[in-house]
Amino acid sequence: MDDPARQAWMQAKPRFISDAIARRLVLRGVPIVVVRDPVTGRHWRLAMPLYRLATLLDGRRTVAEAISLAGDDQGLDAERFVRELASMAKAGLLRLPGLKTNRPKPTTVSSLNMVLQRTLFVRFEIGNLRPIIPYARPVLGWLYTRTGAIVLASLLLATVWAWAAERPAIAAQFERLSQLGVKNVVMGWLMFAAAKMAHEVGHAVAANRAGASEGLHIESFRWGISLMYLMPAPYVDVSPAWLIASRWKRAQIGLAGIQVDLLVASIAGLAWSQLGAGFVADRLFELVLLCGASSLLFNANPLVRLDGYYVLSDILEISNLQPRGSKALGNLLKWPLGLSRGPRSVSDLGYAAYSAASWTWRWSIFVAIFWFTGGVSPTIAFLFAGVIVFLYCATPLARGLKNWVSVVRTAPGRATVAPLVIGAVSLFLLFFPVPVYVVGDGIVWNEGVTSIFSPADGLLRVRAPAGAMAGSAIELDNPELRSTLIELRAEREAVRIAARRARVEAPEKADSFDERLRAVSSQIAAEMKEMSSWRIEIPKGAVWHPLRAESMSSAWLRRDDPRPLGLAIAPGPVVLRVFLDQWDGPAALAALAGSAGQTVPVRRRGETRASFSAVVTQLPTHARDELPSLALSTTAGGRIPVRADARDVQRPTERVFEVRFAPLTVPADVPLDHGARVEVRIPLDGASLASIAWRRIRQALQHHLNV
Repeated sequence: MDDPARQAWMQAKPRFISDAIARRLVLRGVPIVVVRDPVTGRHWRLAMPLYRLATLLDGRRTVAEAISLAGDDQGLDAERFVRELASMAKAGLLRLPGLKTNRPKPTTVSSLNMVLQRTLFVRFEIGNLRPIIPYARPVLGWLYTRTGAIVLASLLLATVWAWAAERPAIAAQFERLSQLGVKNVVMGWLMFAAAKMAHEVGHAVAANRAGASEGLHIESFRWGISLMYLMPAPYVDVSPAWLIASRWKRAQIGLAGIQVDLLVASIAGLAWSQLGAGFVADRLFELVLLCGASSLLFNANPLVRLDGYYVLSDILEISNLQPRGSKALGNLLKWPLGLSRGPRSVSDLGYAAYSAASWTWRWSIFVAIFWFTGGVSPTIAFLFAGVIVFLYCATPLARGLKNWVSVVRTAPGRATVAPLVIGAVSLFLLFFPVPVYVVGDGIVWNEGVTSIFSPADGLLRVRAPAGAMAGSAIELDNPELRSTLIELRAEREAVRIAARRARVEAPEKADSFDERLRAVSSQIAAEMKEMSSWRIEIPKGAVWHPLRAESMSSAWLRRDDPRPLGLAIAPGPVVLRVFLDQWDGPAALAALAGSAGQTVPVRRRGETRASFSAVVTQLPTHARDELPSLALSTTAGGRIPVRADARDVQRPTERVFEVRFAPLTVPADVPLDHGARVEVRIPLDGASLASIAWRRIRQALQHHLNV
């Protein structure tokens, strides 16, 4: 604070609000005072010396007289006291009639920054929960007892046990959620708003109970709608909980909403596990995610300034944890540039680590919001990204540059050398070429393999066991065709008799009967030919692997099913069929085409190092939309995303490139069984980390946002 403003404060006669409600608490062994402004309903924490000094300000004494009257034993010097008084006046705890300060006018950037901040974080107060508390307390109050904790834990364990047996249904639900429409989003938000309203009422009920246990009548709780990153959600102001002395009870108030969420999620989860697929089951599953997953990831997360943050602050008795962390991290980052004195203690390093983790989580949320919004509207996504970059990148950089310029004037050596060293190292790391490679996912393919498909429509009656080397691989039967064949044979005999009679009684009709006889005979021959295909023999020297047929006894098969029933594997040459996606494929193919005869390392799936090498034998001339094995798909741990087509056949979501390699120098203890998973490492030309990151970001934007 400059001298004119300080002198103005020293001669001012402020008045401490007379109707304030104050209560003495102990925070980390230090007594403090919590003051409640009855006009605004807000609560403030003051150091005991500051509170005692503030009570001397009655509008008749000057600040200088109050400091003199308090003496030096209060542990607060005059300079710091004046700064604290300015903060109290800004908060409305002091009345300053006619006082003029040398406060600078806000700049355009600061005003724009404030507008954007208020756009992302804004609250609209609606009313007071006081009328609801008497009705909500009997409903939710039991949850905050020891019995309630046991019941909630039992429900959660039962839900986890029930869901452990529902993995296919859970996977189907997530598949459905990946294709949500606007109607589903609106319905989901309505459920979210209702669930979070119960969450906030839980906070108010817990605060009311905790206050009553200490003789406090806390019944007034303001509530409304808050916009956090443009996402509307209910909120309730439980700042009266600062009047509660016990830190454990304050922590209980912070956990109260999470307990309500978990109660709703567990009940919905148990109900969902007992219902079949349908509208109600879908809504219950969404409710579990909204109340369970979101509550644990966000509300219970101490890195976000929500419930978990305040619980951690209460338990550790650390006030203003996030501002302290931000300040410590800022000092640590600005220290090499000469903009700060750096960390002063180990606790400062702890605060800085907390802030770094908090910012990492915050940026992950920014990216997730951008990613989700981009799937709905790329325009809104990029507008959101622009606001975030301005608030959290451009504005801090501009402020830091301004501070750096001031440091250059006083300490030009350190302020110049440190940025140059940091910039040089950063440029070296970003633009120095590093080895780049592409990993292709593939399988071992025996050229002697024969895929066995269903030869006709019919029932699977006989299936050879796995490992069989002779006999029938499969045998089909079609009772309908057999009945049809019996009818056709009877019809053929009837037509023959009719033809002989016609030659005697009506020769002019004999030709038509002969034509009919030939048609029936041809149809019988076709049916007999199909019956002869019902049995497929295992090729000589091959080993039978049933695959799908192993679990399809007496199942109805179709001749147009493109999925093989099994494989007959005979001794033959082995090749590696490696598949590359649309993003890495072109660069890898160009590298392989430009290095004919070069070997590449290969490792079997699950190994940590390459077992042998291979050489290219065939490059693709075009992309394809099929895979030889679903083991390469992401659903089986591979790299190729797949989707079901109209015939329920899993195909790549985007066309892929197949490269064939011949294995070389394979050790004797490395078996290359047909269908074994392998990974081929294809080296590319060196590239910088900056170009690699930009390429990946551009690919992601093109793929997800189509821009």
